[in-house]
Amino acid sequence: MNRTAAVAALAALLGLSLLSGCASVSGGDGAFTGILKDDTPLTSGPGENVPDKYLPAGTRIRIVGTAGGGDFLKIQTVSGETGFVPRASVTDAPDESQPGIQNQ
Repeated sequence: MNRTAAVAALAALLGLSLLSGCASVSGGDGAFTGILKDDTPLTSGPGENVPDKYLPAGTRIRIVGTAGGGDFLKIQTVSGETGFVPRASVTDAPDESQPGIQNQ
């Protein structure tokens, strides 16, 4: 793990935000309580037009905060990836034993 990823992981663990620019992020409860309804673009900032990657439908996420007037959620996946997704792409997580849930 490179130093930047280690610092980001530590900040996420501590509930801190390391955002550049003027985005305002707030909220988050620390539990993996959401899943993605569809294949969803993951961006490094709220509302960015070019996604860094796409996360598959069923990916379990932790909501770290909100941005963009609540239209975007800052999330973390089980595997530690962080970024922003549209709020409309997230739903409450069903029981982990249900099929289709991806612990990424």
